[in-house]
Amino acid sequence: MNVKRGTASRLLTQFLEHLVSEGSQDVHVHNALVELLEKIVLQNSAFSGNFNLQNLLILTAIKADPSRVMDYINRLDNFDGPAVGEVAVEAQLYEEAFVIFKKFNLNVQAANVLLDNIRDINRAVEFAFRVEEDAVWSQVAKAQLREGLVSDAIDSFIRADDTTQFLDVIRAAEDADVYHDLVKYLLMVRAKTKEPKVDSELIYAYAKNRSISDIEEFILMPNVANLPNVEEFRLAQICGLNIIVQVDDLEEVSEYYQNRGCFNELISLMESGLGLERAHMGIFTELGVLYARYRYEKLMEHIKLFSTRLNIPKLIRACDEQQHWKELAICISNMMNLTMLPLPS
Repeated sequence: MNVKRGTASRLLTQFLEHLVSEGSQDVHVHNALVELLEKIVLQNSAFSGNFNLQNLLILTAIKADPSRVMDYINRLDNFDGPAVGEVAVEAQLYEEAFVIFKKFNLNVQAANVLLDNIRDINRAVEFAFRVEEDAVWSQVAKAQLREGLVSDAIDSFIRADDTTQFLDVIRAAEDADVYHDLVKYLLMVRAKTKEPKVDSELIYAYAKNRSISDIEEFILMPNVANLPNVEEFRLAQICGLNIIVQVDDLEEVSEYYQNRGCFNELISLMESGLGLERAHMGIFTELGVLYARYRYEKLMEHIKLFSTRLNIPKLIRACDEQQHWKELAICISNMMNLTMLPLPS
């Protein structure tokens, strides 16, 4: 009996496939075939669970009547999910494709439909939380990175335990200035791989976060950072900003840079220091002295902008030494105006 049923099923399938082939461009044939297949497959006939007939019903409906496809997907279980899902994607039936892939636990393909076809990252994130698969989180993370959602991408890469994209993540995090997030990611990466680039960037990220104690601790522990190439002056500038706000240390820092001929780096450090909340008169004055020595064209503007925040006698001496007579005259005038101010009553 089973042999006869199997033979009948095979013959029926071949006959119906022949109809599809012969009338491949005829919508009426396809519609009639869908109606016939519905009766055979959906109405508890002997052929209801037939793999080939279920495939044929869904694939024919994709061509003839896409509005029926979702119902068939929900009601049928014995069809070729991967293949039918790809056909649905090609037919731009993206929601149907998503449901097919999800039904067959093809979660990466389902996530890709949400990301690449439906283009809904929020739904993809929700789906990733629901299935909690590393490969799904990796796909979500890559999409978030492409869209510039760097912090979200880093969180997703960490959930995925995915270190493969660390170069792209580093580049994107630096562009977006999200160094706190980058530190979390790099700590995860270096736990799995020993890369000089990773350790070097971790030190720099600590510096950008002004986590000086973390830098000190990291350098003392085993690491493979290429310290000479961690863009030392960028690192030194960030560390230096924490030093020059201390009045007693400012002159020592300035001498250290000047003795090594690092005049541009020192000026850059002092210019950055002007914007600090704890910026004091010494920083404004030292920058004026440096302009007098090494960047004369910026000196006059500096004096005019910050006349009330300068130690004028010290700047007068610097202008006199460098023979900047116009600037010297402005400084003397400013000092005279200050001494002539009325005393508070």
